[in-house]
Amino acid sequence: MSADKSGEIDLEYELDDRPPWLESILLGIQHVAVMIVPATAVAFIVAGEVGLDAANTAYIVQMVLLFSGLATVVQAYTVGPVGSRLPIVMGTSFTFVGAAATVGIDYGLSAVFGAILVT
Repeated sequence: MSADKSGEIDLEYELDDRPPWLESILLGIQHVAVMIVPATAVAFIVAGEVGLDAANTAYIVQMVLLFSGLATVVQAYTVGPVGSRLPIVMGTSFTFVGAAATVGIDYGLSAVFGAILVT
């Protein structure tokens, strides 16, 4: 993508164009690699604060990735009235890290799961 002197942008692909398969696969791998770090960071932070062992930390990371994937599929393909039909990657949020860590330290991991279900 480059701009010429008239201010018009020269796009590599138009709106309905499809890149070649190899390029699509490489861009997909890049997209997944960029998505995994922010999605799993919250799980690692909360698991570290609560003091979980490796098995429980792995379980939480797996659940984060599973439900991020399910939410992304719902956004992309719509289920009933829910979804935008756009490739929006759904991930975790850092807004509840402090509360989840505090609840986890005081009451354990089951209380964190219950608090997430209630909110």
